[in-house]
Amino acid sequence: MDGNIVAPPSLEEKDTVEKMPQNNVGDELKEGLPVEVEAAVMKNRENTGDMTFPELPPCDQDPKSLPLRTPTTESDGEEGVEVREATEAMDQSKTNEDKEIVAQEENGRIKHGPKRVTFPCDDDIVSGALEPKDPWRHAQNVTVDDVITSYSQACQKLNCKQIPKLTRQLQDLTDLSGRVETMDLKGERLDHKACEALEEIFKRVQFKMVDLEQTNLDEDGASALFDMIEYYESATHLNISFNKHIGTRGWQAAAHMMRKTNCLQYLDARNTPLLDHSAPFVARALRISSSLTVLHLENTSLSGRPLMLLATALKMNIVLRELYLADNRLNSLQDSAQLGNLLKFNNCIQILDLRNNHIYKKRNKKKRRVCVCTYHVCIYIPLNIIH
Repeated sequence: MDGNIVAPPSLEEKDTVEKMPQNNVGDELKEGLPVEVEAAVMKNRENTGDMTFPELPPCDQDPKSLPLRTPTTESDGEEGVEVREATEAMDQSKTNEDKEIVAQEENGRIKHGPKRVTFPCDDDIVSGALEPKDPWRHAQNVTVDDVITSYSQACQKLNCKQIPKLTRQLQDLTDLSGRVETMDLKGERLDHKACEALEEIFKRVQFKMVDLEQTNLDEDGASALFDMIEYYESATHLNISFNKHIGTRGWQAAAHMMRKTNCLQYLDARNTPLLDHSAPFVARALRISSSLTVLHLENTSLSGRPLMLLATALKMNIVLRELYLADNRLNSLQDSAQLGNLLKFNNCIQILDLRNNHIYKKRNKKKRRVCVCTYHVCIYIPLNIIH
């Protein structure tokens, strides 16, 4: 022994030594810094030798949460500043571009580059064409036997009885090249199936007069018949009088027929009620009707709104020549005013029949019909029935 006696450490010194951290500064940097930062520090240390570095604050465990920092040395001071400035400028430019794109997307004005539109040649625009069906494809070189056979087969298919009266009329036909004089079904009962069977005749034969008076038509049968007559142009004169149950759909189909067909000149709808919900269809058709010249609407309950719609529409009609409105209980207030306005604007109507309506006062006791000529129209009225 040298004579130097080393005293053992006291309890306080032991506690102080135990509380001191056991890792050096290098270990702390290794534990606290990301791998990229540690590599950069080691590289700079090799380049700078014994240079000292400022103590770095501890970093988060997640390396993506903070940007990468590289200490600036004396050798690359100016160059490092230029790099940082260039990086910041690029980041700022990208941020501005992103903001501008977001603003354009919000305003709906973003443009995705130029677009080019090309069109095919004229020969390539239409790849094909389909001709419309010819309604008279069944009427070519047809005979009376063909018509009767087709009608009979249709009745069997629809499970309905043939109409003997119609069969006899078909047997009497001799020439089918033009319009046949009459198809008379007056008084026959026509339900929906019987009306559908008639299409086989309308496909092959056209008529001048189709008489459907008092055939007890309902909405389905009437709408089917009117559609057929319009499509095949089956008649120039049509009588649908005394059918009180054709309803709204029947009148709607009749209005469509009046508006679309170019051959219908005469329509007789006497004693077929034309009520408020059906009148607009007929009024619209009469406004633009192109062929109807004679219209019978006697006893069709026209007083009031139906007459107002009818008169308003006929102000613009230049084709109709004869209008029969007898037995409609027209009054001398609203109805007469509507008729007056009609005659004021329409100078094409030549005959307006107002018999048996409550328009004029009683003049004498004799029963007679007179013709009152007012401007361009002859109005037929009796003078004895008004009280």
